[in-house]
Amino acid sequence: PILLPEEKLLLDKPITAITLGAGNRGNVYGDYALKYPEQLDIVGVAEPIAVRNEAYAKKHAIAAEHCFQTWEDVFRKPRFADAIIISTPDRLHYGPCMQALAMGYDVLLEKPISPSEQECRDILNLAKKTGRIVAVCHVLRYAPYFVKLRELIQSGAIGEVRALRLNYLWNLHGKWNWNEKGERIAS
Repeated sequence: PILLPEEKLLLDKPITAITLGAGNRGNVYGDYALKYPEQLDIVGVAEPIAVRNEAYAKKHAIAAEHCFQTWEDVFRKPRFADAIIISTPDRLHYGPCMQALAMGYDVLLEKPISPSEQECRDILNLAKKTGRIVAVCHVLRYAPYFVKLRELIQSGAIGEVRALRLNYLWNLHGKWNWNEKGERIAS
C-alpha cells in the first residue's frame, strides 16, 4: 500500500515523468501516478521486455512515440518530461542517471544509487553542478516490519528506546542474489 501524509500536496500541474524499467518497482511508482494523477503523470517508458512495455504504456496511456526499448533511446529525444524514474537493475543506475542530469531532468532513483562509490560521487557532483534533484528511494520505512517497529517504539510498548542497532536481512529466501558488481549470481 502507498502510505502518504494526510494533507494533500497541491501542485499547479502534475509532475511529468518517464519510467526507466517497468518491472515491480517501476509499477509501484507508476501506480502512485494512477492513484494521484493530480500530482504525477507518467508520459514515457523504457522497458526491454515487450509485454511489460506494452502493459505499462497502456496502463498510463503513453503515446507510442514515448515508448522505448532502452533507456538510451529515451535520451536521443529532446527533454519531454520534468523527471526520470530510474527503476532499472542496480548496475543500470549510473548511466541513465548521469544522462538525465545532463539533460536537465530531476531524478527519482531506486536504491542503491550505484554499486560503485566513484559512480555515487559522480552523480552527486553532477547533481550539484546542474542544480537538479536526485531523490533516492529508501522505501523500507513502509515495509510491515518497520511500520510495526515504529508503532512499538512510539507507543512505549518496549520502553524508552535510547539507541537502536538494526540489521535487516531482506534477502531471506535467496530470490535476489547480486555481487558487488551488480551482477545476478546463482541462488
